[in-house]
Amino acid sequence: VTDSKGCTDDETVTIGEPSNVLTALIDSKTDVSCKGDATGSATASATGGTAGYTYSWNTVPVQTGATATDLKTGTYTVTVTDSKGCTDDETVTIGEPSNVLTALIDSKTDVSCKGDATGSATASATGGTAGYTYSWNT
Repeated sequence: VTDSKGCTDDETVTIGEPSNVLTALIDSKTDVSCKGDATGSATASATGGTAGYTYSWNTVPVQTGATATDLKTGTYTVTVTDSKGCTDDETVTIGEPSNVLTALIDSKTDVSCKGDATGSATASATGGTAGYTYSWNT
């Protein structure tokens, strides 16, 4: 600073900043279990910036936790905000099985005589996610 008489004085100040840039991360995701369902989820975290993070997912309605749940197949964005108002976005894609699960009756044999237990049926499945289990109502 210089005054009107030419006298001067200096003062030094150091402006600080967080040591690391705020970075949003996707820690994990779970794809939809069955085609068309809303059973997916994703979990976010953050590093850097200034601790005290908040989360906002572009879901309807907006979810504000680190984990977004009940997601359908699609791409979602989480915005992480630190305690100083700095933000970073990260995206995640939730998938689903490519085909709808379909149960099929391949063959059936009727009971020979009334009251007998000689009938049978054979079933198969396609689509969904392999590793099928079958349950019969008798």
